[in-house]
Amino acid sequence: MTKRLAMVLVLLTVAAIAMRPYIVHAAGAISHPKPVWLIIAVLAELASMAAFAFLQLGLLKAGGVRVPARKMVALTYAANAVSVSLPAGSALSTGYTFKRLRGWGANIPLATFTLIASGVLSTLSFGVLALFAGAFAGARQGSPELILIGLPIAVLVVVALRRLLRNPEAVIHSIERMLVLVNRLLRREPLAGHDRVRGIINELRQIKPRRRDWAAGGAFAAINWLADLACLIACCHAVGIHSASITLAVVAYLAGTTASSVSLLPGGFGVVDTAMILTLSHGGLSAVTATSGVLLYRLVSVIFIVALGWVMWTAWWAIDRRKANRVTVDAMMLEALTPGAFQPSPMPLVAPAASADPEPRPERLAVMSSAASGPGPVNLQMLAATAAQSCIAHSALIAIPEGGHRPSATCRSARRHRPDRAGQRRSAHPQSRRRLG
Repeated sequence: MTKRLAMVLVLLTVAAIAMRPYIVHAAGAISHPKPVWLIIAVLAELASMAAFAFLQLGLLKAGGVRVPARKMVALTYAANAVSVSLPAGSALSTGYTFKRLRGWGANIPLATFTLIASGVLSTLSFGVLALFAGAFAGARQGSPELILIGLPIAVLVVVALRRLLRNPEAVIHSIERMLVLVNRLLRREPLAGHDRVRGIINELRQIKPRRRDWAAGGAFAAINWLADLACLIACCHAVGIHSASITLAVVAYLAGTTASSVSLLPGGFGVVDTAMILTLSHGGLSAVTATSGVLLYRLVSVIFIVALGWVMWTAWWAIDRRKANRVTVDAMMLEALTPGAFQPSPMPLVAPAASADPEPRPERLAVMSSAASGPGPVNLQMLAATAAQSCIAHSALIAIPEGGHRPSATCRSARRHRPDRAGQRRSAHPQSRRRLG
C-alpha cells in the first residue's frame, strides 16, 4: 500500500511539473472571476448539497423517523468532508452517517435502508443523466444511434427497478446465493449467517415507502447532480469561457465524475482535474482556459464545501463532548445523592481494658448504631456528628498502657469539649443527690 501511494504521489508530482505553466496562467485567470457567475456557482453547489440532504431526509420520513432539516444538512456536509478528505473516506463517511442516524432514533434496518436507497437513487440518476447527455450530444452531432441505444436502456433500467420493488423475493434469493458463494470461499458452512441475513431483509421489508416518496427521492437525486453540473458551467462563465457549449460541459462533468470513482486519492485530486481538462481541451478550448475553469470549479465544489463540512463536523464533536461531560457530571451527582451511595466506614474500635466499665457508653452505642444501620441518604450534619462521636469513642475506648502513646490532638480536643453527662444528670435531679448522700 505504501509503494502504491508513493507511486501515485510521484505521478502527481510529474503531472504538476508538466502542467505548471498552465496552472500559473490559470491561477491568474481565476484571481479575477466575474462576481455574478461566481455567486451563481456557489449557490448551485449549496443547492446540490441540500438536495442530497433532503433525499435522505425523505427516506427517513418514509420509515417513520422525523429529523430537523438543519441537522440533516449539517450531517451531509460533515459526511462529505470525511469522505473527500480522508483515505478510505467513503467507508468512514458511511459509518459516521450510520451512527448519526441511529442516534436520531432510526433503527438498524431504517438506517441501512436510508443509506442503500439514497446510494441507489443517486447512481440511477447519474446513469440517466449520462444516457441523456450522450443522446443529446449524438443528436447535436447528427448521430441518432446514441438516442436509439440510450433511451431503450434507460427504459429497461426503470422497468427492471420497478419489477424488483414489486417482487423483492428475487433480490432475497440473489443475496442468499451470494452468501453461499462467500461461505464457500471462506470455508464456512453453506448456511452460515443465513438466519441473520434473512432477519435483516425481513426487517427491511417492513419499510414500505410510497410511490411519491420514491418520486421525491429520485427528483432530489437528479437535482443533486444537475446543480453540481450548473456549478461547473457557472465557473466556466466566471473565468470568461463562453465558447463552451452545454454539451461539452456535460461530457467533461461526466468524465470527471466517473474518474473520481476509480481514484485512489481523497477527493480524486489529480485524476478528476486531468479528465475534465482533457475533455474540455478536446472540445476546442485552450489548455489554459480549460484549466482555469476546472480549478475554479474544484475550489468551489471541493475546497469550499469541505471547509464547511469540517466546520460542521467540529460543531458536532463539540456538542457530543459537552453532552458526554454533562452526562458524566449528572451521573456523579446522582451517585452521590442516591441512598447508600456514600457510607462512612467506622473507625476500628479497640476492646476496653478489664477495669473499664462493662456497660457500653452512649458514644459507642451511637457509633455502633450508625455502622449497623445500613445505607441511608447523605446528610452532612449526620456525617459530622458521626465523625465527632467516632473520635470521642476512639479516645475513650483505647486503653493507654504505661509509657504508651497518647491519643491524637484532635481526639483530645474533642474529649475536652465532651459534655459532662454526669453533671447534667446531677443538675437535673438534685433530690436524688440528697437521697444518695
